[in-house]
Amino acid sequence: MKRQLLVFWGLSLIVSLTALCPLFASEADLKKAEFFEKRIRPLLIKHCFDCHSEDSIESGLRVDTFAGLVIGGERGPAIVAGKPNQSLLISAVKHSGQLHMPPKDKLSQKAIIDLTEWVRGGAYWPDAKPVEVLKQETPDGPLFTKAQQEFWAFQSPRKPKLPEVHDTDWGKSPLDLFVLAKLEASGGTPAPAADRETLIRRATFDLTGLPPTRAEIEAFLNDESPEAFARVIDRLLASPRYGERWGRHWLDVARYADSNGLDENLAYANAWRYRDYVIAAFNKDKPYDQFLQEQLAGDILAARDDAENRNEKITATGFLSIGAKMLAEDDQTKMQMDIIDEQLDTVGRTFMGLTLGCARCHTHKFDPIPIEDYYSLAGIFKSTKTMENFKVVARWQEQLLASPSEIEALEKQKQQIAALDAEIQSITDKADERLLKQERGKIAAYLLAAEIKNYHDLQNSDAQSIGADPRLYESQSAILLEAEAYQSGNVVKSTTGYGEGIGVIYNAGKLPNIAEYEVEISEAGRYQVELRYAAAAARPVQLLINGNLVNDSAAGKVTGSWYPKSQQWKVEGIYQFKAGLNRVRLESKKVFPHIDKLLIAKPNVSTGQTENRVAALTPPEQTLVGGFLLQWAEYLKKTAGEKGSPFVVWNELIQSGTVPQELVETDQRFEVLKTVPEEQRLAKAAELYQALFAEVDQEWQSYQKTKAGQAAKVLPDPKREAIRSVLYDSKGPFALPEDREKNYTAELLTQLKTKRGKKKELTAALPEYPTAMAVSEQKPENIKVHLRGSHFTLGKEVPRQFLRIIEGEGQTPIDDQRSGRLQLAEWLTSDTHPLTARVMVNRIWRWHFGTGIVRTTDNFGKLGERPSHPELLDWLAVQFVENGWSIKDLHRLIMLSATYQMSTEFDPEMAAVDPENRLLWRMNRRRLEAEAIRDSILAVSGKLDYEMGGSLLTVENRKYVTSTRNVDPVVYETNRRSVYLPIIRSALYEVLQAFDFADPSVLSGNRVHTTVAPQALFMMNSKFIMQNTEDFAESILHETHLKESAKVNRIYERIFGRSATEKETAQALAYLKLYRRELADLDLPAEQKELRTWQSLCRALISSNEFLFVD
Repeated sequence: MKRQLLVFWGLSLIVSLTALCPLFASEADLKKAEFFEKRIRPLLIKHCFDCHSEDSIESGLRVDTFAGLVIGGERGPAIVAGKPNQSLLISAVKHSGQLHMPPKDKLSQKAIIDLTEWVRGGAYWPDAKPVEVLKQETPDGPLFTKAQQEFWAFQSPRKPKLPEVHDTDWGKSPLDLFVLAKLEASGGTPAPAADRETLIRRATFDLTGLPPTRAEIEAFLNDESPEAFARVIDRLLASPRYGERWGRHWLDVARYADSNGLDENLAYANAWRYRDYVIAAFNKDKPYDQFLQEQLAGDILAARDDAENRNEKITATGFLSIGAKMLAEDDQTKMQMDIIDEQLDTVGRTFMGLTLGCARCHTHKFDPIPIEDYYSLAGIFKSTKTMENFKVVARWQEQLLASPSEIEALEKQKQQIAALDAEIQSITDKADERLLKQERGKIAAYLLAAEIKNYHDLQNSDAQSIGADPRLYESQSAILLEAEAYQSGNVVKSTTGYGEGIGVIYNAGKLPNIAEYEVEISEAGRYQVELRYAAAAARPVQLLINGNLVNDSAAGKVTGSWYPKSQQWKVEGIYQFKAGLNRVRLESKKVFPHIDKLLIAKPNVSTGQTENRVAALTPPEQTLVGGFLLQWAEYLKKTAGEKGSPFVVWNELIQSGTVPQELVETDQRFEVLKTVPEEQRLAKAAELYQALFAEVDQEWQSYQKTKAGQAAKVLPDPKREAIRSVLYDSKGPFALPEDREKNYTAELLTQLKTKRGKKKELTAALPEYPTAMAVSEQKPENIKVHLRGSHFTLGKEVPRQFLRIIEGEGQTPIDDQRSGRLQLAEWLTSDTHPLTARVMVNRIWRWHFGTGIVRTTDNFGKLGERPSHPELLDWLAVQFVENGWSIKDLHRLIMLSATYQMSTEFDPEMAAVDPENRLLWRMNRRRLEAEAIRDSILAVSGKLDYEMGGSLLTVENRKYVTSTRNVDPVVYETNRRSVYLPIIRSALYEVLQAFDFADPSVLSGNRVHTTVAPQALFMMNSKFIMQNTEDFAESILHETHLKESAKVNRIYERIFGRSATEKETAQALAYLKLYRRELADLDLPAEQKELRTWQSLCRALISSNEFLFVD
């Protein structure tokens, strides 16, 4: 028997019947055929056949046959008959996903609608034959081969019997027996033990990432007890520096960063909480099984009634959230699946050493991980909430770090605020509706006032500034105001910072910015308003006169800079003032420019300016809303030349004073204007327009009450609809302006003030709790297999469960009440899991020895290397679990062994047999990592700041950060440990980059170490080295009681932890003498020359291999 999956497309039945009975085709089929031949086939021929037909089959796809579309190409089926939303063809032509077709010019909207309707209707294709898709045959029998089932990594570790060795005196620990047995079998012998100075330096760097002090070294050298080294280890493990060192190792694996990277590099301003959680976990020796469970399911554990350290557990799930994401991916489903893939791949390689991500598009090519198993695990993370939303730009989720009772109280307060918001919105909605209804009845007034304003604006453009010419002040009846002399407002006054006699106002910091002036005018009329200001960037403000908004972009020009030399006078307009006291107000919801003076004077316009028919119009007496008026003025200017505008007659009257010869039906009422004297036509036309608009408005109200109009958005008649849209278009002249509340009744304003005041009080009283990047549970759901990894081509649904190669085929799927994350964590930390303990033990071994027992620390699969000492790996894994998953105990076990305490002494014979030291015949010499180099330089210079925790990132959460410059380079000048430096994806700090810092976008359990010229140059003359070696040298010179030879010795003690030999002292003194001679001719103070001389010696020694490497 063979397993066969035969998929018949639903359409095949229709096509078969059509093929059998062509003479009796239904009327429906004839209509479908006509639609296809007229709309679809020509479209496909024109836009698709060049690349996807018999002559050219790009990406394996043909669209010239029905079968070609259904079977599809490399990306899977192009259509799913009846389901346009699941059809790749429709997504491609809409340009809504990753694939865009045609790639350059998008199809017309009509063509896209036609294709969509064709697919929705069953994708009828005349004379098409039934399509059968035969899946690859899968033989019956076991899912996995015997070789796959017996692969070493999938066997639960068992504690092996300790091997017998010939040299029974060498070993200090059972683990040594495994190493020695293999060495003896190869005819080798282990290297001699390291000397004590080497050993304490090795252990101190291994556990703290810092060099031992001279005092620590001497204490160890003077302790002759057998437990001396064990005490050193215990001291180092108890140091807070331990968690910083080993936490950083784990952060490599967790792909930790303080920014998103990729397309939208936004700040992860709260990621540091996860980093601090990791450091604390290592310092507390949190059992590894608990550490793992908290990172995968801490939020679930925190929700238990007896949960302790709730916030800590929630923060731990940042492990799943801090990966890099494509936040601007248009295809939301793809974005979600990409995030799930990143999480799943990270979990697989971190905890199991398996490359699960390789099974996203097909069954794993090398490891026994079927594609179904990938989507079983993916379902667990699909049922997990990582993101608030997937819109462009998407938002990751952050959780409050507060107790349940605090969160409950906070939610109640937010509900109260939301209720007030709803009340405020209800009041403003009703008030807005009343205001709109009232103002829509003033069409005549708005028409006239808007034309008058446009005419005045034309005058304004001709107005000439007099502000810079005091000689004209008297003739123009000018009133000059100092900006800082406002009667009311909140902007900052500066009378000293810009030079003598210059005072300006600028941004208060608290918004809105306001400055209001009282101006006495002797005679009512139109006056020119000027402002003198400086602006390096456009910062427009609103200008209001007597409460009316007259200009919403005053002082909006760029003058050059913020300083007095760039101040310029600008005419803001000519406006109506009343006789007596007037109030001139400048207001902005954003920052102010630097305003120096205001001037109000009679218009300074050209005397030859021609008057037009608008000039004779009398301003309407009705009170109008300033914002509406500005919008009407702009609307009339914009539509002045439009033939389809409802104001064709009005525009002609403005232009020529005459009525168009031919009038459409809607405009017949304007025929009467031909008999009206020209000077009265505009006023009469305004009245007629008001009547017309009132008539159409009433027609709209009535239409909405009919059955046909209940759900209607427009009037049936296009001409009448054009008029209605002027009244109701949200972007039209009656769009609600910002200043509308000034026209509310006093009673409404009082209500709003009271409710807004209460809302302000409640908002101010809201407690502020920190947040952490974290995940949570959401509606559990299984996933269908994504054929070729595409969500457009879905296969069968698979249950959420674990890898069948480990857990077996008869496991009980995860129920629909939970995501399965906690169950996954518990499965991973079960005593019998074959990989979890092995992988972590191997990581710790690698971080101690420079190479893992399995050298491919992140890959225990078929393509990974086999363990050099498989029995040792299993013995350590079992010990690890039996000792309660204690990482500190594992350190002790490893470091107290003879294997760890070997020297790096070279043996030519062993090197010939085992050049890569896979048999562990000596300790590997290792270069310090980037962080250890930086921290050690700060330590020996006496500058290292041991403050722990917190964030140095100065960028706000979710704000863009594309380089270290965005972060502020000063941040990196800190003397704190490197683990606390901001890690910006795609813009790493140069000190870290120079020495092979791990790529923070991907998991890295095995840092690469390079030796390249830029590293030497960095150690010679980088800013970091120059500054710290100068400070080092200065501290040495301050020890004035020491002779030169003693100072040299002090440098050696601080850098190498040992005294200088006589030869080294002599060489150093000779070097200093030579360097002084080289500086003799420089024009520098003697003190500076001496400092440079000693700095050069410090720099040379810090650049030496003895400092940069650990033996």
